[in-house]
Amino acid sequence: VETVTSWLRDANITYGDISEQISSPYTVVGIGKVGDCFKVGLHIIPYPSETNIIDPTLCKTLTDNETLPVQTIIHLHEDVWNRKNDIVKARLAAKVNRVNHRWYARKTRVQRIDIITTMDFLNEHHLWGATRSKFNYGLFDTDDELIAVATFSPRRHVNRAESSRPYRSHELIGYCAKKDGHVIGGITK
Repeated sequence: VETVTSWLRDANITYGDISEQISSPYTVVGIGKVGDCFKVGLHIIPYPSETNIIDPTLCKTLTDNETLPVQTIIHLHEDVWNRKNDIVKARLAAKVNRVNHRWYARKTRVQRIDIITTMDFLNEHHLWGATRSKFNYGLFDTDDELIAVATFSPRRHVNRAESSRPYRSHELIGYCAKKDGHVIGGITK
């Protein structure tokens, strides 16, 4: 908890301890004050141990609770904070509108990219890392820098009830922009 709140102080993000208002044995920190509530409730969960057993329904119970003084709740596990620290910090900062870069998709170009480039980008910028995909596309800014990646499944033939002809469909598997920025209209492009 001290590591997270220390980072919030250093990043100049307003926060408050709202643990007393929420029935959780762990600390909940509200960030991004908006009126009477916070934009995000950061539920900080330590490593489980023999003395610290986590109730498997705890996160669901908090997520489903509509009386919390937060607009959304994020369950931050200690191992995720330690393994993907820079990505978690960037995502939390983005939740309170603190991003270093904003790109407009209309000023970018789309290009198909190879699987190695896709995997490297996703491992660096996505919390869950890379996923398997058939088609990979990147958004490049005016300096030819890769700023976002979208991955798609192989083609599937789908029958619609109103049409007797099958049509071809691709599923969007994932989309990821650089961790320190936001591409406005990126997924649409």
